[in-house]
Amino acid sequence: MENSRPAIVIACVLMLLLLFAAYVGSYLYCVDPMTALISSQSDAVPYRRGGHTAAWIFWPLEKIDRQLRPRYWGFG
Repeated sequence: MENSRPAIVIACVLMLLLLFAAYVGSYLYCVDPMTALISSQSDAVPYRRGGHTAAWIFWPLEKIDRQLRPRYWGFG
């Protein structure tokens, strides 16, 4: 049984990496800053799909993205 412990740890790490990659990939697929920039609504969200739910789920990544790519978001 002791030999299977490293395999389980590696499998868990790989699953977490795949989950993180899916999260980032989903964000990059859904985000569209121009949607919010050209919208006349004050509560417009910059996502192609998901609306306010996507805004809530991707909030941490959006904050990082706005700092890393300000020109993409219309700030530069």
